[in-house]
Amino acid sequence: MKTIFLFFILLAVTGCVVKPPSYASGFCNADADCVPSACCHATGCVSRDQAPNCNNVACTLNCAPGTLDCGGHCSCEKNKCTAILEFN
Repeated sequence: MKTIFLFFILLAVTGCVVKPPSYASGFCNADADCVPSACCHATGCVSRDQAPNCNNVACTLNCAPGTLDCGGHCSCEKNKCTAILEFN
């Protein structure tokens, strides 16, 4: 009887598992896990699994201020994707 009860308790606990951080938007372990949050003139970064679909998207070649366009890049800082903007 105790074994069956423990089995159901264990089953209930394992059925309520919280998603690991890797499913959270912006979670990363390395810079390579991060990509721009928009196809054109991105101002932020997200995790690779949250990347926008940029197929058939045409962007201007403008170097828009406050975006990743002009030498900015995505970085993983404290397990969160962060935009590093370059201001020249």
